[in-house]
Amino acid sequence: MLNSLFKPAWQSPSAEKRLQAIEKLNASDSESLAALKSLASEDPEFDIRQAAINKLPAEHVFPVITAHADKATRTQAEAVFSALIGPKSGLTEQAFRSLIGEQPDTKPWVVKLCPFAELRSELLADASESELTALIAEIEYAETRKLIAERLESLENLEQARKALKGKDKNAEKIIKSKIDVIRAELKQAQENRETAEELCAKMEYLAAQEWRAEFGRRYIACSSQWASLNFSPDEVVQLRYQTANDVVAKEAERQEKIEAAHHEQKMLAENLVSFCHGLAPLSHSELIEQLTSVSKRHIDARNEWEALNETARANLNLADQFFLAEGALKSLISFAESTTEPANPKANEELQDANAESVSTKYSAKTLKEALSALRWPNTYPALSAEADIKTKHAELENARLAEQKTHKENLDKLHKRINRLLGSNNRGEVGRAKRELEAVTKAAETYSGKDLSALNDRIEKAAEAVAKMGDWKDFATEPKYIELCEAMEALEKSKTHPDKLAQEINSLQTKWKSLGYSDSSEKHWERFKTAGDKAYEPCAIFFQERKDTRRKNLESRQPLIDQTQAILDNTLWDDSPDYKAIESELRRITNDWKKIKDVEQRPGQKQWKQFCAIKDAIFDKLGVVYDANIEVKEQLIEQATALGDADISEQSLVRLQQLQARWKQVGVTRRKDDQKAWKQFKTATDAVYEKIQGIRQEKRDEENQQLDGYRTIIKQIQSLAKSAKDLAEADHNFERLQSEYQALPALPKGLPEKLLESLEKDYKRACDFYGKSRDRILEAASKEELAALKEKARLCAELEKLAFETNKESDIESLKSDIEDIQIQDKALQRRFQIRVSSALEQDKSDVTERRRLICIDLEILLGAESPKEDRELRMKIQFDRMKTQGIGKSNQDKNAIIEELKLDWLCLPGALPATQTELNKRFDSLTKK
Repeated sequence: MLNSLFKPAWQSPSAEKRLQAIEKLNASDSESLAALKSLASEDPEFDIRQAAINKLPAEHVFPVITAHADKATRTQAEAVFSALIGPKSGLTEQAFRSLIGEQPDTKPWVVKLCPFAELRSELLADASESELTALIAEIEYAETRKLIAERLESLENLEQARKALKGKDKNAEKIIKSKIDVIRAELKQAQENRETAEELCAKMEYLAAQEWRAEFGRRYIACSSQWASLNFSPDEVVQLRYQTANDVVAKEAERQEKIEAAHHEQKMLAENLVSFCHGLAPLSHSELIEQLTSVSKRHIDARNEWEALNETARANLNLADQFFLAEGALKSLISFAESTTEPANPKANEELQDANAESVSTKYSAKTLKEALSALRWPNTYPALSAEADIKTKHAELENARLAEQKTHKENLDKLHKRINRLLGSNNRGEVGRAKRELEAVTKAAETYSGKDLSALNDRIEKAAEAVAKMGDWKDFATEPKYIELCEAMEALEKSKTHPDKLAQEINSLQTKWKSLGYSDSSEKHWERFKTAGDKAYEPCAIFFQERKDTRRKNLESRQPLIDQTQAILDNTLWDDSPDYKAIESELRRITNDWKKIKDVEQRPGQKQWKQFCAIKDAIFDKLGVVYDANIEVKEQLIEQATALGDADISEQSLVRLQQLQARWKQVGVTRRKDDQKAWKQFKTATDAVYEKIQGIRQEKRDEENQQLDGYRTIIKQIQSLAKSAKDLAEADHNFERLQSEYQALPALPKGLPEKLLESLEKDYKRACDFYGKSRDRILEAASKEELAALKEKARLCAELEKLAFETNKESDIESLKSDIEDIQIQDKALQRRFQIRVSSALEQDKSDVTERRRLICIDLEILLGAESPKEDRELRMKIQFDRMKTQGIGKSNQDKNAIIEELKLDWLCLPGALPATQTELNKRFDSLTKK
């Protein structure tokens, strides 16, 4: 009971006593401080809590903000705490540091309100971007807001900060906007770079995935150049993809380049060879023989060069036909020249040993020339050969000579038979010596003959010799020298280096001469010697002929596997199951080429083998013929379809149909080469005609699309031109609305246009409209400046008018000033009405209310700008700030600061003037504030 009577006043049940006690408490005393803290946090009455909070130091007010359950109490604590640590608090920097040290949670408040810039910067040094973003709009100081704006880097935080600062701090907003613009530009550029790299990579991958076409070389070079010119480093994955595709395309491009070079060289080679053949046509036979060595070399070189080029790239069919026609003509011409060349030794030419010829009177025979002319294959499209005409003439001459020689031969043979008759007559008459001479003569004469003529002569000569031998056995010794001579001749052949073929002929010739002497004692005596010499001379011939026989047998055996392989193709191929006909053709070509390489075989077995090989090949081609005919029929149908497609109405869908026909053409199997070439020419002509029509339709469509696009582009250009030239706002707005209406009224663009084109057109339109918007803002800004300048001039004149209210006899000056004020026009009607109130009250002498209103405008500006107020107005300013804190809360006073300042400027100009002396002082104060 007694304890309750002696309680301190601040613990009194009476609220009024507690308020009176609070006024007496001093926070510097520890007991008083404890009492104030208790009242601020625990007293049930708001007014008591408010009064206690107002007397607490800052470090003890902050816990109320963070811990008290009552919102109004927390709000009051926030207002008091803001005033205690704000610019007018008078706290030292060390005091702020101590506050933060004791209560770290006060750090954001100190950053917002502390007047020490270095301390604010230090406290913000370790703050994260998100913390800085949350603080920037709440901070009272422009320099700190600028510092935070400079430290923000991420786009998300920059955009949040810009949104929070909108209309509050132009400089900080400008910094943030420039950063956002840079980041967005970098992001946009990065996106464009990624799209560019991806596009180039996709182009290269497309080239790598497609079958090579002629235009790919140009596209590859363009793509590679663009990639090399990139001023940025693409993504590693894109780089790897591009490099992989580039390696494939580069390799193929190099191969195609070699193929094109080979085709060019093939074309030049074929054309040069044709020209060379044409150049040989006018040469005479003798001139051709003189140049035969160089012609043969040219033929071999051309053939080797063609084969080498063909390994790099197979020539097209027309070019190959052109080359092989020229090469065949040249080969035939060389063979023709070689077969019509005069031999050094006429007897060396086996062609001259004609079984029906009785003598050799020419260097080459008519038969040789005839065969050479028959074998000559000179194209009808080439100029006529002068050498052929020469040989034809020579052949006619030789033929005539041969006929004359045959006649002479028959006459000489008849004379020789008559001479044998005379020999027999002499022998019968016993004229042995004469008979022997005649016998020797006719025997010698008979040696010039051959064949049946020689056989008939030998029969008669042998009979005559027998008759002479019987007649003159006693003269047998006379034949012995001939036998000795033949033995010596045969022994001389033992060391001969002559070719075995010719050596065998010479041995046979000696044996024939031995036989021609007939049988006698002398022949018996010398026969063993002659035979031994003949056997030794024939030994190299026997070896040679045996080796040649073995070679021919081996060649014959080498051909047999080729026959077996051909037979295997015929027997093992499943002809009814659609086999790989191209592979069969390729294998047949290989076997045939291998067959041609094996040439030297025995004639009869080789001929038999050849017939067997041809029979098997014919059987295979009979099988292939069915496929050839079926496939060429399919291609003829495709030709008809392509022709019909060209005759029908052409549309974009025709291209799909055309591509389908071309794809089906490629899928058709093997055909005969000549038929295929002919069909391909017809098909290509038909498809080319369709494609040309499709291109024409596309061009018409493009022209129509461009015409429609030009309508859009024209209006966009007109808007841009309007934005550049606009001066009168009303007229410009009217024209802009008209152009917008015309743009919207344009017919819709055709479907199927590229998305990028439409996006670009829309961007151009928006850019032109934005450009006009900026131009319009510029006109408005200029008009606003003109309006403000006019208002200032009117305000200046009105101030002069207001001074006259305190003077006398100035009626003329008053009217003059009023007239001058009326002469200055203001377009804004609302502003004009506001200013008219000032003009109407200009001559009133009671200025007290106006003076107070102008003073409040100056205080509002000082609060907004954080500037000092004169001593006499500080108490009024503090009251205004506390009232606003109660109604608006902390951190709300800086919203739309620039707009508020502009509005205050207009209020200042339109507000009636104060007393002249006071007005001058207030003008200086207001001007100094608005210049900051």
